[in-house]
Amino acid sequence: MTPIFLLFLADSSMVQKSPTKAVVLSLLIPGGGQFYTGNYIKGIIIGGIEILFGYLAYNEHLLAEKSNETYHIEKRNRYLWYMGGTILYSMADAYISAHFYRYKEIEKIEPEEEKEKIDK
Repeated sequence: MTPIFLLFLADSSMVQKSPTKAVVLSLLIPGGGQFYTGNYIKGIIIGGIEILFGYLAYNEHLLAEKSNETYHIEKRNRYLWYMGGTILYSMADAYISAHFYRYKEIEKIEPEEEKEKIDK
């Protein structure tokens, strides 16, 4: 598990983040792509939601095995769909966040350059 966290630390000083790496981390680790792009709060929320849906689906699976009721099977499948949707959202968000990484810093620099051109 330690080598995965080294991926986050190794790229912390990079100016640009890799969108492909962000998507892969989002797929492999709940909230991983968000942590990679520096969106820690979003990573905690998305990762928590993914884990919650996985836990709920697992509990419904256990209940379905014990009781053989279709209600629990349908509920398990619904939670799995929610978890899959959350993972897809996480991957898309990580992809976009990697493209716009450091955008705020670039935006801060541009107005100063324009101001210097106007002053000259």
